[in-house]
Amino acid sequence: MSYLTLTQFSVPVPNRPGSLREITKVLSRANINVLGIIAEAISDSGFVRFIAEPEGAVSPALKKAGFQVFETPAISLELTNQPGTLSMAAENFAKSGINIISVYGTACGNQGARIVFVVDQPDKAKSVLERILK
Repeated sequence: MSYLTLTQFSVPVPNRPGSLREITKVLSRANINVLGIIAEAISDSGFVRFIAEPEGAVSPALKKAGFQVFETPAISLELTNQPGTLSMAAENFAKSGINIISVYGTACGNQGARIVFVVDQPDKAKSVLERILK
């Protein structure tokens, strides 16, 4: 297991066809690579949340295109792809009083999994991960 400290970008969008395309078109034109993404909607509005690189180019590109952008610290955790590893990470956060605000990820066969956590105490979460990764 290993982890990276990243920035999650959250962009409010109307819940209609093409909203995701508009964002990804701006990112593509700015040569920004999306590393992880989740989109969710309730009623007529939603959010697209993602991590991308280079991080410093994301907000300026989207703001120039007229989007509102919120930045939140995130932790990307590389796990083995086997039962119980995600539970172990969640358990360690819970035991330390760390609230998981959002989580998303993917696994690719036996090659491992990458999970992105946004938590209420990112510095404390990093300390927990450093302790359990020893």
